[in-house]
Amino acid sequence: MKEDFTKETGIGSTYEPELVNKLNRYCNLSGENRVKFVSDLIEKELSNKILDNNFIELEEPFYFMMECEFKLGTKINPVKDFYELNLYDEEYLEDFTDAVFLVKRIPNNLDVWSKEYNTYCYNNNPDLHKGVYIYIDVSITNESVERIPIIFNYNSSTNVLELETVPSFLSLKNKLNLDVTYHDFFTDLEHDSKRIASDVLTFDYENLMLIDVNFKLYYETYKVISHYVSENKLKEQLYIDYDYKGSDVIEFCISNCLNYELR
Repeated sequence: MKEDFTKETGIGSTYEPELVNKLNRYCNLSGENRVKFVSDLIEKELSNKILDNNFIELEEPFYFMMECEFKLGTKINPVKDFYELNLYDEEYLEDFTDAVFLVKRIPNNLDVWSKEYNTYCYNNNPDLHKGVYIYIDVSITNESVERIPIIFNYNSSTNVLELETVPSFLSLKNKLNLDVTYHDFFTDLEHDSKRIASDVLTFDYENLMLIDVNFKLYYETYKVISHYVSENKLKEQLYIDYDYKGSDVIEFCISNCLNYELR
């Protein structure tokens, strides 16, 4: 049996001796590993906490359909099960898989810190999260770039996500109707999205011919929302070229400075 803690060593450097002695006795009597016991307590306490208001990472993506291009001013209800989309039309023998998009991260930049629940959340409800995101829809094939403001509403307890596209940046500000303290937030959001849209594709001096692609920036535009078929095709190509077996194909391309086309 371990002796009582009497001086500051290891875990005792930041905790009172009496508390560490209780911890030692409990772990000895219960047969628990002390480090694991403390780690489990911390993990349990933090398991449902959102500790920043940038993005909520998802273990599995959401799926939604959007024919050809994003329809502005519409609400979208993504699903967790790919097969809920009912992509196959038996009457016309058509498969609409090409219209599927993935949601891989959820922006929660409208969340604020709740002192009551010790988590970032929306309207002081620990289950609700809200954010806005400017999706940069880049197509190398079509040599086009479009900025699409999207509002994200997420309930973490029910795992339900709702997206709402809006026609313009002005519409976004009017729709959210946030107070003046969010002026810098909107300014930064618009500035960053304009910079990406401007820098991701480079055209000649007459703006007629595509001459360069900033692939790192290009891949960054697909870290939140990505085209299902294009990303799967990219995974297949990376498997052939690099024996790739991971899951975060976008991060793999960014980290390895690869130049593959998604759309």
